[in-house]
Amino acid sequence: LSRKEQYRMAVLQAQTELLEQEANAKKTSRSDEADDEEQEDGGGDDESLQAIRYSGMLRKKKEDHGMFEDPYKTMCMATLDDGILTLKMIVNGEVTDSQEMYNLGDGWKLIIRDDKKDRFSLIRSSGSSSEPTQITLKAENRMEGEAWIEKLTETARWFGECIRQVNAAHEQQEEQSRPQTKKGEQCGIGMVLRQTKDGLIVIKLAPGAPAAASNQIELEDILLKVDGKAVSTAEEAAECILGDKGSEIHLLFQRVVGGKKVMRLLSSSLTSSCHLPFAPPSLSPHSFPVFPCIALSHPFFRSSFLCG
Repeated sequence: LSRKEQYRMAVLQAQTELLEQEANAKKTSRSDEADDEEQEDGGGDDESLQAIRYSGMLRKKKEDHGMFEDPYKTMCMATLDDGILTLKMIVNGEVTDSQEMYNLGDGWKLIIRDDKKDRFSLIRSSGSSSEPTQITLKAENRMEGEAWIEKLTETARWFGECIRQVNAAHEQQEEQSRPQTKKGEQCGIGMVLRQTKDGLIVIKLAPGAPAAASNQIELEDILLKVDGKAVSTAEEAAECILGDKGSEIHLLFQRVVGGKKVMRLLSSSLTSSCHLPFAPPSLSPHSFPVFPCIALSHPFFRSSFLCG
């Protein structure tokens, strides 16, 4: 059979298959009409993939074709449905059971050629070595090619919207599970901090919490460092203070005593305080310079307290 005869027979067979599919769809459409009307009334940009459906003839490019071999000699009956591009091979004018399926939501990107509107490529950057990472398809004419590109673009846009919604929901869930660290909120050990131009000032100690039970943190103390890292915002402080159970943190505070700035270092073991009483701290003063660039040496005080 000549190529024209093969194409004509394939088109006739494809039309027959589509008519059969439409006839079967009509049998079940009556029960779904009410739901479809509600979905259409809901409108918005959330378009169902059921509406993005297209079928037609495409030629698949053979990537390792010979020098004088037609790279687009493989004819396929292509169907785009529910984001799945299915290619059924055509042999001697008949659609065979041999098929390839590509889930366009699985990382495939549409590449359009400006010089030739009748062809396009689908490229996927990830995937196993046994799976194809690129396919190039050619329509029978420019009009068909543009129609395919339009439908594939709509599908990609729909998948992109789905991915954005999933990512937004995931970020919202993470944000809700993340400890709140806005200005004036507690930072894990029962301290309420206020972010000012002078730094993070302790404005409240939760009764019975580890910070209050240490008897070493007072109101108006300024939190300077956590584990040697300078903190200037409540978000930074909470991120540094909160840690795994059993880990240890060191908090450096500044306090004005008799007109002089005094540094106080607190050593804390992160331990769950749900069922443990707060032990009184054991205080042992040490004096040594904090910042070598400052001539005045500041006394340190080290104490241990339970941290929930």
